[in-house]
Amino acid sequence: MDAILHVGVTKTGTTTIQKFLRENCEILGRQGIFVPRSIMFPNDFGQHTGLSAISASRAGNDYATKWLSRALVPAGADRGEGLERLHDLFVQEVRDAGQHRKAIISTEAMSHLGRAEFVEAHGILSRLFDRIKVLIYLRRQDLHAVSLFNSMVRIQLPVLDLFPDPPYPHHDFARMVSDLAESFGRANVEVRLFEPASLEGGDSLGDFRLACGIVDDPSFFIPERQNESLNAKQVAFIHHLQCANGENTLPPMQLRAILDELECEERFMPSRAAAEAYYRQFAAGNALVAREFLGRDGPLFDEDFGMYPESAAIGNFITVEDMARAMIRHLNVERRIRIRKRKAKARN
Repeated sequence: MDAILHVGVTKTGTTTIQKFLRENCEILGRQGIFVPRSIMFPNDFGQHTGLSAISASRAGNDYATKWLSRALVPAGADRGEGLERLHDLFVQEVRDAGQHRKAIISTEAMSHLGRAEFVEAHGILSRLFDRIKVLIYLRRQDLHAVSLFNSMVRIQLPVLDLFPDPPYPHHDFARMVSDLAESFGRANVEVRLFEPASLEGGDSLGDFRLACGIVDDPSFFIPERQNESLNAKQVAFIHHLQCANGENTLPPMQLRAILDELECEERFMPSRAAAEAYYRQFAAGNALVAREFLGRDGPLFDEDFGMYPESAAIGNFITVEDMARAMIRHLNVERRIRIRKRKAKARN
């Protein structure tokens, strides 16, 4: 059996892809495609986080192991031992699926790791599969950073600079792809671009299915696009909330009720100059990827920056009236929750 290892990167439709794989395991199985369950993160989506966690543990990356093994290893248990037991379950699952012709494993967490972890992942997979193809989608670094910022705001994580200095290590695509090539073999690494002109039908899931040789089936469950972006007012509101409230976050239900009051057609985008300056730091490395993995000279990505405004400040997207209306909504939600609790207590 061969294997396709899809390593992201993040913000390239990975959640939608993983939900598709999880929900269509049986149909894919009838096509001879095996989707492992043992190493899936136990949520509704199905990232194969277990492979990244086992690789990080074996590489001695304690920080990544702790981050990746949550919910995979019982609380209080030894992480290393728990992940080795998970590895054994994975090995047995693959052996039991020997009648399949291909396995697909998807874990964008791998793209945040490095060569030591890639070597460990290759060692694990090469003992189980005849051939391994690594599939990676790259998104222009500035656009990736904007999408990542939006995601961090949405889940109320402490937000760093939108374009950090020094830049995110995982935006060094030349280093990442070269390390994958050194670990899995250059001929086994396929680079694809996450931009509309390069995707089959302009859609990441359709392009992924094409790259993996998945035949269309009318009974497929096609998930809606996941992790949709906030609008500019919503981003500005949460940003102000975090600045004023620190690490104290609102419960998701209450936050959703507030955000529903903040209607806006615009999406938050930083200034054009800031976006282009961040992107240009990676010009040489991007050109190397284009030449060595796509066989062409010139820039790796479309270099149109017309989607950005000339100037932008996050505070310009929301007014005091917007903030007041949103907080009134929050107080009303709190009041209705208290009333329901009192009524339930009275009935009991």
